[in-house]
Amino acid sequence: MIDRRSFLAAGLAAAAHSQTPERPFRIGFTPFPVRLDTEGFLQTYRFIPSHSDVSGLFLQDGVPWEEALSGRGMRAYPRTFVEFIRFHRALMELNMPRHARYLAVAPLSLAFDGIQPLWAETANMPLPYPWNTYDFDHRLVKEALLNHMREMIGYFEPVYFSLGVESNILLARAPQHWQTYLDLHRFLYTSLKREFPRLTILFSIQYEHFIGAHAESAELARSGAELRELRPLMEMTDALAVSSYPYLVKDLVAGADYFDPAINFAAGFNKPVAIDQTGMTTRDLTLGGVLITGNERSQDSFLGNLLNLAAAKKFLFVINFVPIDFGDNHGTDDIARAWSFTGLATEDGRPKPSLATWDRFVAMQYKP
Repeated sequence: MIDRRSFLAAGLAAAAHSQTPERPFRIGFTPFPVRLDTEGFLQTYRFIPSHSDVSGLFLQDGVPWEEALSGRGMRAYPRTFVEFIRFHRALMELNMPRHARYLAVAPLSLAFDGIQPLWAETANMPLPYPWNTYDFDHRLVKEALLNHMREMIGYFEPVYFSLGVESNILLARAPQHWQTYLDLHRFLYTSLKREFPRLTILFSIQYEHFIGAHAESAELARSGAELRELRPLMEMTDALAVSSYPYLVKDLVAGADYFDPAINFAAGFNKPVAIDQTGMTTRDLTLGGVLITGNERSQDSFLGNLLNLAAAKKFLFVINFVPIDFGDNHGTDDIARAWSFTGLATEDGRPKPSLATWDRFVAMQYKP
């Protein structure tokens, strides 16, 4: 005989489960720390797991060029580099063992005008001769970067891998290198895809440059050169990743259709979109003598709209670059301060309104 109460309870439980909200994208942060000390990293890594299901790590501070070229793997790498990546992987495994990983290894320097600097005794060391004479398509640059990327993929086992971070800035800063950069990208993508066929391999664009909001890229966007020059990259990627910080352009409004140009561009190649880094300041900043405005309400609105868009358009993932505000802990120059108040919690741990909006999506079941 059927127990009607048990039957009803089971039916209600099944109905509740079937109505669990879902999201088609992963959501997360990078471990950009509150402070550059052990406790600062630990505080950041403790915050991330309950507010995300993907973690991002960007390796842009140098390549051990000669060691990578040797093909001997990490046993040949400088001690400082090995300690750095072991530190991050250990914290990932301790705090978020089930998180998907997004790993970015950029060929471009942070000046976006040449290859990455050297990592030897420390990060960001000047390139020695003859590396400082090589262009992106040089045989040794290709071989060293392929070895290095292969090593980092094997070590971190990412679900998503970026072989180019904000690549389009090179068009504005050093366009004479663009064709050699395309050659490098083609070589890396085809080589890595052959070796890691199930890995999602992509590249990112800096979105405010892409739409010509930054002055140095305005003519590229207006003339159509930006779209034209990016087309070869779109033929050699599994997705289009977007980096976006609209508050860094004075008076730029990120309305409901703000990301349409990127979505439409990717759709033309039948490729999905991801947001691999973004943020919105919650305080006014003066950068380069220009007042940049921000408040908690505008951050909450921006992120809420973005997450709803990511759900509607089935983005791959959304990463807010800074988890917790770091204030002046990384310095007081313009570059350090630009992202200092873009976290979803204040430096002392107070949640901002945007964290509640963010966590509503975190609570949804991820279903691609």
